[in-house]
Parts: sequence; structure tokens; C-alpha cells
Amino acid sequence: MEEYKKAVLAHYEAVKDNLHSDFLLYPTTARLRSLCTVLFDSLNADDRVIFTRFFKPDSLDANLSFNDVAKFDIDKFKPLLGFMKSGATPRKAVVIELLAILIDYQPRPLKKFSKVGIKQIEPNNEFEKVDIPQISDYNNGGEKEKEKENIATFNSDRKNEDEEASVEETSIIVDPTEDKPVPRDTTSPQPPPRNYVKMVFVFLLVAIGGGYLAKSDLLKEKGCMIWRQDHYEKVACDYELDPSGGEKIEPVNEQLLKYQRKVKITDATKLFNPDGSSRFFYGKNAEQQMEYFTLPGRHPETGKLLKELSDYMIKKHFVSTGN
Repeated sequence: MEEYKKAVLAHYEAVKDNLHSDFLLYPTTARLRSLCTVLFDSLNADDRVIFTRFFKPDSLDANLSFNDVAKFDIDKFKPLLGFMKSGATPRKAVVIELLAILIDYQPRPLKKFSKVGIKQIEPNNEFEKVDIPQISDYNNGGEKEKEKENIATFNSDRKNEDEEASVEETSIIVDPTEDKPVPRDTTSPQPPPRNYVKMVFVFLLVAIGGGYLAKSDLLKEKGCMIWRQDHYEKVACDYELDPSGGEKIEPVNEQLLKYQRKVKITDATKLFNPDGSSRFFYGKNAEQQMEYFTLPGRHPETGKLLKELSDYMIKKHFVSTGN
């Protein structure tokens, strides 16, 4: 477990600037929960077991739902946050397993890591060490001298072999005008053959084209969706932008399609869940007006990260204004 913990933590430090950087570069408990909701639909079987152990530890046989994650108490992410920031070992191993999922560390979980481990490359020594047998003291002086002669012969033969190998490894060209051999110039790198360059270029074109076609087929199979005023609607994947209104068309996210709504908050709106966590998330639209949503993620129009509606924001935008 100690090696696994160190490997996961080192991988987090390596990828936090690029992978899910909106959530991982400056993590908070709310951002970690939001990232869990973003990854929920893409979990494999092993990852779903870890999610269930973390989000529903008292009912492991129950089916974990998106709302179980979206409405989870953010204070329970504090051990994970402490592990990411200071390396403090959490009491529960599932916390380390959850971070491995969030940063896509492989191999995971621990049982797979234990089988594979971290491969270490041994240094390639230029010369092998040869153990010379120790000369034992014989009562017979003749045998002692014979042993010394054998060892001296062994060392001499090995020295000659090393010298011959060194000569063979050095490529030389004999200049007929001189008696001394001229060393071959091996410092200038040889350009790769033209055919090799062409093959690499063709391979890249095929790989890029194949990846684009595969992505296109996958999008058509799953479908796409578009934001319409206060909710998502399913549409065809024929365009990147809606020809009629210019709205962005994106791959279907089933959770956002079903549950993401823009809402209006009034004095009668229930703002918190029974566990004290907020029920809504906010962000500004293109006109810098505050808007409120039922799920975390990104603003459907601006693409900026939605923030959890806190006590401070409630007092600032509702209590003080009387809305």
C-alpha cells in the first residue's frame, strides 16, 4: 500500500496542470465532488466499486446513482484534499483509490498494482564484475603457488579479451597513403532514408484520419445534445454549431441531459439538502447576469465552471437585496 500511495501521489503532481486542471490544480472539496460527477458516466466496473465504497459505504450492494454523488456531503472529501495537498495518509484506503480514478492512474486499483508493480530499469554496467576465488592457506606450499599462477593466468587472459573487444568495437578506415589507421567519423548523425520518412508521414495521416472517423462514428452512435434556454435537448451530430441559432452542439451526457436545469430562486426556494450541502450552483452568463443550475459542471453557454451556492453568496444576492 505504501508504494501504491507514493505512486498515486507522484502521478497527481505530474498531471494536475493538464488533466482536469479546473478541478485538480487548486482543489477544494466542492471541486472534487464536481469532478466525480463529470467522470460518473465513464466509470468501468472496478472504478464503480470504488465509487460505491466511497459514496455509499454502508450499503455496498446498492446501485450507486448520479444523485448519490452530486448531493454527497463535501466535508467527507477533506481526507482526500489533505492527502493531495500535504501527503497526509488517510485512514481509509478507498480515499487513495478514489484519487487514482480522478487522475486516471494506471495500474489501478491496488490489487492490479500489486500484481504489476513499478518496473525499475537496472543500470547497464559496461563491464561485469568477476569474483576471484580467495586463496586459501594450504599446508602444501606447491599447491598454494599453483593456485596463485592459475589466478594470474585468469586475470591476464581476461585483460587480453577486454583489449581485443575494445579494438573490435572501434571502426577504422585505413588510409593507403599513410601507415596509421584513421578513425571513422561517427559523430555526424546519418539522415534517415527517404522511404522511412514517407512511411512515418503516411502512418500519421492514417492514424489521424482513423481517429477522426472513429470519433465521428462514436458521436453518431451516442448522439449529441444542445442547450435550449433552461435545459438540454437531444439533437443529431451533423454540425458543431446549431445552424439556426449558433449554439454549441456537444456529445450526450446522460446525467446533464436528464437533470441539468436552469432555475429561478425565490424566498420560497429550498436552498440546502438535509445534510447541509447546497442544492444549487451558480455562474454568470455572457451579459454578466447571475444564473442558477441544479447540477455542477460548466455553464452551458459560457463554458465556465459553475460554483456551489454558498452562505456568503446567498446573503449577498438574496438576503441583502430582498430577492
